[in-house]
Amino acid sequence: MNNQYAPPPDQSRSAPADTSSQPARQGRQEPPAPSPGQLTPANRQTPDLTTPHDAAITPVASPGNSPELGFDWQPLAIDSNRTCSCSISCAAGHALSVSVEQPPYNRTLQGTGAAKVAAIPVAAIGTKGRLLAKDETSGVTAEYTWEWKPSRAAKWVNPSRAASSSASAAQNVEKTLEKATEAKADAVPVSTTTFFGAQATGGRFAFVLDVSGSMKGKRWKNCTEQLASALHGLAKESEMFVVLFSDQIRQPPGQNGWMAAGPEWTDAVLRWVSSFTPDGGTVPLPAFNLVFSQPARPDVIYFLTDGVFTDPSPSYLRKLCGAPPDIWDKAKRFLFGGSDADRGHATIIHTTTLDDASGADICRKIADAVGGNYSHVSS
Repeated sequence: MNNQYAPPPDQSRSAPADTSSQPARQGRQEPPAPSPGQLTPANRQTPDLTTPHDAAITPVASPGNSPELGFDWQPLAIDSNRTCSCSISCAAGHALSVSVEQPPYNRTLQGTGAAKVAAIPVAAIGTKGRLLAKDETSGVTAEYTWEWKPSRAAKWVNPSRAASSSASAAQNVEKTLEKATEAKADAVPVSTTTFFGAQATGGRFAFVLDVSGSMKGKRWKNCTEQLASALHGLAKESEMFVVLFSDQIRQPPGQNGWMAAGPEWTDAVLRWVSSFTPDGGTVPLPAFNLVFSQPARPDVIYFLTDGVFTDPSPSYLRKLCGAPPDIWDKAKRFLFGGSDADRGHATIIHTTTLDDASGADICRKIADAVGGNYSHVSS
């Protein structure tokens, strides 16, 4: 059997030198000669511990992740490598645990309502890892996995917070998009209404409204008043869909897909909305996914928030909305006239920030990406 630690051939095959004629050295003992196979500084083999170079990861959401857990991934450069940080959130006041497992690294963070992983440690190419978050109060979990690859093979794609929370949900969105392309804009009677000054025309209207804790008081009162005005402006045969979002999404009891905007249903929705006390964080992505999972694509979405968020991205919403407008779409409508309905069945999104303009940049980009208008209003 070959011994990987055997001395070089010139040592193992040579006879010991004859020392009988050499005078003994006084006061000093010579160390014994190493036996074959013994590790010495001369023959010890050092493991290859080269520092990773140009390595990168792109975390991927696992199927079945709970949308009640929010994730904000950000790329982070360390030397020539690209790792990332991650902020995790759950319902306000809930205990949160976050484990990062990447051999030999293993660490668990604890928090209340939120926790942050400052950086995933850089590792050698081929190393796999995962981040597991659990709301200890409700028991819901979410997981992201990754593998370290050469940077050229790990293009950064910002992992979705809660969208793509399950493979089945993503597949449902894709199927809905296919069906929606076949739906006609004139499938329901057309109405023209206004929400926070943004006028729109269409048959199906969705309202995606922020009900996070910062919306308490005047802001929520102002929002419900504007919603009442907008809903009362719809023809009773037009269709509506209302969803509120914070750390979780809520919709009116009895809402089953697109609902005719008759007076009885409209009044029931407004009573339900008015009964809410805002609470929690700002996670709008699951609400948008819910809207686009309905049997037909909306003509118009009114989106309102008083917070900042990272997902959904403008490009993601542009895909959900259907054929995006070209770069001159808004200018042509402004210069030559025409209504939003003239754009065909692609959904438009009008975005509004209320009092707090910290989300103005992404709201403006979303509106620009899908032919809508952005406005900032004060309560």
